[in-house]
Amino acid sequence: MDSRAAFSDATATASGKHQEVLVLGLGNILLGDDGVGVHVVRRLAAAALPPGLQPLDGGTMGFRLMDVFAKSDAILLVDALQLGGRAGTIRLLETDALNRHVRRGGRVSAHEAGLIDLLTLARLEGCTPARVALLGIETQRIDWDEALSPPVTEALPAACRLAIETVLEWQQGGMTELASFADDGLVDALLMEVAGLLARLISHGESGAIDLRGLPLSSSCIGDLQRRLGTGEVSIQLAAAGRSDIHETGFPGVWWTRHADEAGRVIALLIEVTSVPGILLADAADMAQGLQRLPAATHVAAHDRARRA
Repeated sequence: MDSRAAFSDATATASGKHQEVLVLGLGNILLGDDGVGVHVVRRLAAAALPPGLQPLDGGTMGFRLMDVFAKSDAILLVDALQLGGRAGTIRLLETDALNRHVRRGGRVSAHEAGLIDLLTLARLEGCTPARVALLGIETQRIDWDEALSPPVTEALPAACRLAIETVLEWQQGGMTELASFADDGLVDALLMEVAGLLARLISHGESGAIDLRGLPLSSSCIGDLQRRLGTGEVSIQLAAAGRSDIHETGFPGVWWTRHADEAGRVIALLIEVTSVPGILLADAADMAQGLQRLPAATHVAAHDRARRA
């Protein structure tokens, strides 16, 4: 038995059976963005995950998924989304929102008909999971192609992170003692998101940032994230309406940024992926004022002031 399985079994014995959450990826990987759900669960399967999170490649299995439906306490479906939004947009439709949209007759996912049939059959069989939600990624292109479109590819890390966060939220009541193990999965997902942002910076010149204060991260998780990102050559401290610390990580273009107010309270904790953090860029109006004042700093100006005195 590997260490991950041993940890899971030991924890289950100590605290009772943890809630099983099936993260079910749907779609056809031969049809471009149609297969994004499968790509997400394959990434998850390669990461450290909290016990109870079970990624499964559902592909186009349809009713053959009934057995796994019956064995799961909760299911997070991951699928290509078609709501008319920007390609790569990620949406999480919880049970109520999903039901409202279906009742309105809207098309939620590329495989909505199959999902409705599957959920209906599960109710008839009395094996409906206690909780069901859909994590969807807006598509750009569904056609014969094994590759995802660029915007959907770039959305994969964030989709993986949201999947892990959603599962942890569902499990929160009985999973507190597993926090350190779950942190590994969150850190892996965050690093995948950083990689996606860095790829976009390189290919499109677009900067990005991850707001860490809005995530369920423990102090040990943040410390692990800092350790894995490492330390670069540039470290800057600013004093303006509080204190800002900007540190380059061991990966060029990836910055660790912390802002505190004048009372020392942390008001922002970010991973910025950019050539130069925005707070270090001079404002055009400030530069214009500086240009007006610059002549006064010359020796000529100083000599004139001395003569007038």
